[in-house]
Amino acid sequence: MKGTEDSSLVSGETVSQVTDPMESWLLDSQAREPEGSPATRLDGPLVGELAMDTLGPGAATQAPVVVEDGVRVSGGPMLHDVLPIVTAGSSMVDLRSEMTASISLSQGKCTKVVAVPEMPKKTTKESFRERKKGVLVLVSHTDRQSLSMASQAVASMFALALLLGAFASIPHSVESIGVCYGMSANNLPAASTVVGMFKSYGINSMRLYAPDQAALQAVGGTGVNVVVGAPNDVLSALAASPAAAASWVRNNIQAYPKVSFRYVCVGNEVAGGATQNLLPAMQNVQGALASAGLGHIKVTTSVSQAILGVYSPPSAGAFTGEADAFMGPVVQFLARTGGPLMANIYPYLAWAYNPSAMDMRYALFTAPGTVVQDGAYGYQNLFDTTVDAFYTAMGKHGGDGVKLVVSESGWPSGGGQAANPANARIYNQYLINHVGRGTPRHPGGIETYVFSMFNENQKDNGVEQNWGLFYPNMQHVYPISF
Repeated sequence: MKGTEDSSLVSGETVSQVTDPMESWLLDSQAREPEGSPATRLDGPLVGELAMDTLGPGAATQAPVVVEDGVRVSGGPMLHDVLPIVTAGSSMVDLRSEMTASISLSQGKCTKVVAVPEMPKKTTKESFRERKKGVLVLVSHTDRQSLSMASQAVASMFALALLLGAFASIPHSVESIGVCYGMSANNLPAASTVVGMFKSYGINSMRLYAPDQAALQAVGGTGVNVVVGAPNDVLSALAASPAAAASWVRNNIQAYPKVSFRYVCVGNEVAGGATQNLLPAMQNVQGALASAGLGHIKVTTSVSQAILGVYSPPSAGAFTGEADAFMGPVVQFLARTGGPLMANIYPYLAWAYNPSAMDMRYALFTAPGTVVQDGAYGYQNLFDTTVDAFYTAMGKHGGDGVKLVVSESGWPSGGGQAANPANARIYNQYLINHVGRGTPRHPGGIETYVFSMFNENQKDNGVEQNWGLFYPNMQHVYPISF
């Protein structure tokens, strides 16, 4: 991170200013929002601390802020106004607020933050710098006795937990986020190593496109939830024979009792004549799971956003005429069985198809205001518009109660127009931060799978090879925080 730093700590002063626009977007994204909105969550290894004591007069006029699991539940200004931070190899700490932060940690994870207004008291206006594990941490040097007394009043007085090696803007609902583990490459790490990466980065859900034996063996017993695919090339066999479906379930689900299977995704973006096999295959797999005593594992399928004939405004959402023919029965099956519909949603592809027809900021989560007004609902990003259009389209087929799961979403870091690490980082971090709050019509967490874990060199040239969060050597393509 490029910036300027001041070694003195003065009341209300910013001790480090971000000058790199790649960094400053995060601060802009944390603007004031109403209660229930996301807040900067502090997560990851505690590699340093900043004791927030008196940072200027007038603090007692501020209202307390309470944040639980990254969501502000009560109180005054956003946590951004209390503890805004950006880290990317070094750190930036902004101390403009006049608050005391009480941060509750559980196993190194932040579970609750209370920002409490505090009356002025005597402090020393000096700071010192401390390096731990390569991260520069700015630490306020205060009267430790006063700090201890304040701790008793507002619980323990921790401060900033800086996420090592990434910048800190953590999702509001970690459970909402997973990552797709594609394997169209000849240079990927061993499956056991990849599962270790999921665990170390706090990624709780994995999408597999096929029942890869090494991956399933490695992920068993880790607590990572798994969506496993029955790929398109087995649909005809699964559709034709309940016995074939039972054999598939036995070999690929029952054989891995330690794996936390969440869904079986029968087919991915099935199109053309193969759609005639989709519903029978889903029915046979669902029957095989139920017979095996595994009915809690729901059966679904993953569809392309291209099956939406109308997506804007969302209230007019509808499937194409071709998709209507097979999606109606699929939606009704999901409504009966309690399974979700999975959809691959890519604002980048919608924008890149005709860049002159859409402001890229609408696709990138950075539009400054409402772009689509749909009755009482305002839409500021294409992701929400598309999600709610799917809900409307499903409702037209009796699927009002069917949940939508976003089975793929992302932004490429190369190979196409506006495909670069900066935009990919912005989109995916906003996506991770956003899905915990839901859409205008469907508030609440949107279960979402980021595409994808790695750049995959056996895909088509261009953007197809550049969706990964990581290179095959396990280095970040860009910093990202879960």
